[in-house]
Amino acid sequence: MAKSIKDMVRVRSSGPRQFESEFAPEKMGNLADIGFGGCVLSMAISVAHQTVPASYFLYSSLGYYLGPTLTTDKVKFTVEEIRTTKSFCTRKVQAYQKQKDVERNTFYLILEFHVLEPSLLVFHVPTRMSWPDPEECTTFQAHLDTLVKQEKIPPIMPKIYKKIFGQFSKYFDLRACPESVSTQNISGLDKHAATTQDHLTITQKTNSMWFRSSIPLESASEHYGAIAFVTDAALAFLPLTFSRMFLDDAGPVSSMDLTLHFHTSRFRADEWLLHEQHTEAGEDGRTYSVGRVYTKDRRLVATMQQMSILRVKL
Repeated sequence: MAKSIKDMVRVRSSGPRQFESEFAPEKMGNLADIGFGGCVLSMAISVAHQTVPASYFLYSSLGYYLGPTLTTDKVKFTVEEIRTTKSFCTRKVQAYQKQKDVERNTFYLILEFHVLEPSLLVFHVPTRMSWPDPEECTTFQAHLDTLVKQEKIPPIMPKIYKKIFGQFSKYFDLRACPESVSTQNISGLDKHAATTQDHLTITQKTNSMWFRSSIPLESASEHYGAIAFVTDAALAFLPLTFSRMFLDDAGPVSSMDLTLHFHTSRFRADEWLLHEQHTEAGEDGRTYSVGRVYTKDRRLVATMQQMSILRVKL
């Protein structure tokens, strides 16, 4: 079992243009033996990095979740070189896994890399809300302990939260922003909690937290993979969190596709980064939500966009 995000993104060559993960995916936000999508996404990013010169930096990825990647086995990958020019590299990564004696494709990712070039203009969209710095925020566990001590939530609730989302605190140092909806209602677990954003519409509400790898990272694949892992989390059920609902209020909830753009190569995932999330649309059994990552000085690092399935509970 992977002990860090560094372990989770580690892959090894198993043949020409073929790779295998060092560890099986782990579950998060799901009680079944289905791996968290951020695991296979971060692995696929690591795979592509093994085939690209170090002078090229990832700036764009487009992925499709084709089926569940299980926690019962490691993941295999094939990578195809689409182009390599003096400015750009394009790779296609396919993930597959043996399930019930059948090799099943579970994830598909197209990645674009670009050499560093001078910037004519430098600008960034600001955060949607004004958030305190990580030094002013408490850990999420300390926040939960305080709520229990104040008798605002039952003692069992932090245990349920840890069982479902514990993978995050295993890989990352986390700080809870007090004004975030998920901080105040425990990602929807506390359905009756009042929040400071209750007066806002669902598309106006915002989540945020600070994160950094719990151990130092080295390679580009580790830093980019860490951000991919974090930004994949919670977007699928974010509309539930903003609606006083949790996973037990819906049928299947899962990401279907994603785009992850990196706007700069000047960041480290083992230093504090702010992850901010909001949702923009929901209809026909699907939702569309967005996450952004900022440095401490509020430079935009990355943007994750996801379309997810959100089915009615039968």
